[in-house]
Amino acid sequence: MASRDNNGLVQLSLTDLNKRITPEEFMTGRMKLDKLRDGAPFSTGGVSGYSAVADGRTPWGTRAIRYVVLFRDKRAWIFAGAAKDSAESARYDAATLETAHSFSALSPAEQELARALHLHIITAAPGTHYADLARGSRIANYPQEQLRLLNGQYPDGEPAAGQLLKIVR
Repeated sequence: MASRDNNGLVQLSLTDLNKRITPEEFMTGRMKLDKLRDGAPFSTGGVSGYSAVADGRTPWGTRAIRYVVLFRDKRAWIFAGAAKDSAESARYDAATLETAHSFSALSPAEQELARALHLHIITAAPGTHYADLARGSRIANYPQEQLRLLNGQYPDGEPAAGQLLKIVR
């Protein structure tokens, strides 16, 4: 995932860890970065890592790139940011650090929101109504209307007994 404007780029990537190393060793060993500067331990949202600057290839040639590596679960989260114009390096350095500082584990409520919605097919029983199905649905906005739409009965249809219905859980 990358965020880019005409003057710079902040990028996030994710990779698996397969051995016990420090985030700094990850930068030098796995990422093959050398001549790290401005290096320091980094922590945010209960996750620790390392941050440093190294020269690297960008869409605009060789530039100073701010890297932040965070270890969480068995994965390394890698943030990288660089400026198109070398004179703007400090701005993108700060933007990369700010982006990495926004990283945190999801709360239980956020995990529930991030859980995927799934379509299920059911057979309508006698007396099945979209209002009842909507109460048990994970559709956040206008569930009754959306269920009718999914089943080709919008705006005011009701299911018939024995009809196959799409619902969302």
